[in-house]
Amino acid sequence: MALELPYTRSIAETILTTSRCFPCLLLTGARQVGKTTLLKSLMPEGMKYVTLDNYLLAEQARQDPMGFLEEMGQPLFIDEIQYAPELFRAIKIKVDENRRNSMYWMTASQRFRLMKNVSDSLAGRVGIMELYSFSQREMTGKGTGVPEFRPENLATLTESGEKCDIDELYRRIWRGGYPELYKDDAPDRDAFFHSYLQTYVERDVQELSQVGNKGAFVKLMRSAASRSGQQLVYADIARDADVSTNTAKAWISILETSGLITLLEPYRVNTTKRLAKSPKLYFMDTGLCAWLAG
Repeated sequence: MALELPYTRSIAETILTTSRCFPCLLLTGARQVGKTTLLKSLMPEGMKYVTLDNYLLAEQARQDPMGFLEEMGQPLFIDEIQYAPELFRAIKIKVDENRRNSMYWMTASQRFRLMKNVSDSLAGRVGIMELYSFSQREMTGKGTGVPEFRPENLATLTESGEKCDIDELYRRIWRGGYPELYKDDAPDRDAFFHSYLQTYVERDVQELSQVGNKGAFVKLMRSAASRSGQQLVYADIARDADVSTNTAKAWISILETSGLITLLEPYRVNTTKRLAKSPKLYFMDTGLCAWLAG
């Protein structure tokens, strides 16, 4: 039975449409943005759920991927599949044996090694989507339908659109959009982000890149948060974290590929000038950004 959500995610209908077109569906995104909860709410009748956060199941999937898939059956929802990338080749074999839509749903919080495995093994067999923390529409219960903020609607929105005062605007920025903070029994914001940062650095970052100096990495995150929306200058961030510029570039890449930040390339009519200019750095969640920046 599908899990019932107290809110609507804008991407839900697109996920269902994509699932009807591919044998496999992969939903990526940063930790805690609601990937598992969303897919559980959309699971078709008869789909089995398994999470590779379970060390024993992850080890079984790594050691005997074909046996694992045989035991679990289809349709199957595999949560946190990055812990057993060996499954991708086995999934390809299963799909090619008897191809039909919605055979396998997958989520992943880490995209370093993941996307290469997907592109090598499941090209043409998987629909890939990315989930972010709550948008403003989702926070206010308007996650369905076509987004209203379109050029042809601007005049109407100006006249009749929802308005919030400056205090409410800053409250929304300060709180951010992680679904956990919108539950009835939501944790304290500072406690949530402290735990989030600790889990991210201790587990995700260490497993992916073996960062030696965790304190310097956190300093770099705080420096990046303080510069969100500004042009990215690696030398400045490196100086704040007391690391080399090359190390700063590598760590910024970790933040980007794990979904915490995005680098927005500048637009220029002249393509050469566009390539020569530095991108701007943005955190994907304003609450995490505000907490890191203090």
